[in-house]
Amino acid sequence: MAKHSSIKKKSKKKTGGQPAKGKLAQPSHNGKQQGKAYKKGKGKAHKQGKQKQAAARWDPSRYRGENMDELNASKVHIFLDMYKQLEDALEDKYRHARRRCSSVVFEFTKDEESAPIRDKLNVCRELRNLLTHNANLQGIPVAEPSGPLMEAMQEVLDFVRRPPLALEFATKGEQVMRAASHQKVLRVMEVMDKNGFSHIPVMDDGVFRGVFSASVIMRYLLASKGKGVTPDTTIGDLQDYIAVEKHAENYEFVPKDTSYFTVRSMFETVKGRNQGVSVILITEHGRQYQKLLGVLTPWDGLGDLD
Repeated sequence: MAKHSSIKKKSKKKTGGQPAKGKLAQPSHNGKQQGKAYKKGKGKAHKQGKQKQAAARWDPSRYRGENMDELNASKVHIFLDMYKQLEDALEDKYRHARRRCSSVVFEFTKDEESAPIRDKLNVCRELRNLLTHNANLQGIPVAEPSGPLMEAMQEVLDFVRRPPLALEFATKGEQVMRAASHQKVLRVMEVMDKNGFSHIPVMDDGVFRGVFSASVIMRYLLASKGKGVTPDTTIGDLQDYIAVEKHAENYEFVPKDTSYFTVRSMFETVKGRNQGVSVILITEHGRQYQKLLGVLTPWDGLGDLD
């Protein structure tokens, strides 16, 4: 029977697996706080004297009592303001990057990261160009953003400001099958064989210690000159062999605020030994001996978001 790592999600395949589509539509854990920050955000282009205006944000409930002309004028103003906020956010994103396009928004449409919202972004970009370069025809606006388009503009802006995190698509640390240092090696091997696992993380009180595998046993036997594993041998006795740097596979640690697109790029990059990254482990600050918050494999990190 083929062996597989205990930290892979069995229901996913490497070529076809993809994160749940609904993930991107879910608000972040601090969604309220973010919304508040957006309302209070200060854009570079809105200085008036020594004060800055609050950044615009689309809220249709604020305009129920206005007549159509006032509503349309308000939507145009807010739409253009949000687009300017988008440009500012992308300028920050690409500040130190080598750009191919003069327009930072157009640059982003060519970036793989924009895939989930690219269609909406292109529509918003076309309308913005129309409003900016051909704003009026005989004194009448040539176009006005609809309610759904205003919502699309807000979605694009929120996406750029807060891209999806890798942790949202990871197997949570508490759900990962693991071994502990005090457990007997033979018992752990029995469980691995029964479940078809080739690798299993070692954690004590949620803190990652290393990875136990058949290769660990082999290196231990060679180092001990065939002394062997007794019924009393514990995982902790093999501590010098379970460290990630001792394995042939490539393991990477990233902090909890790492974006999904960053880890996808990591999986696509060939590392040492002509191998790609096998497993990405998420901890608080990306340090090895911190509490394990989540685990990603290529089965999780190479799917499409759109």
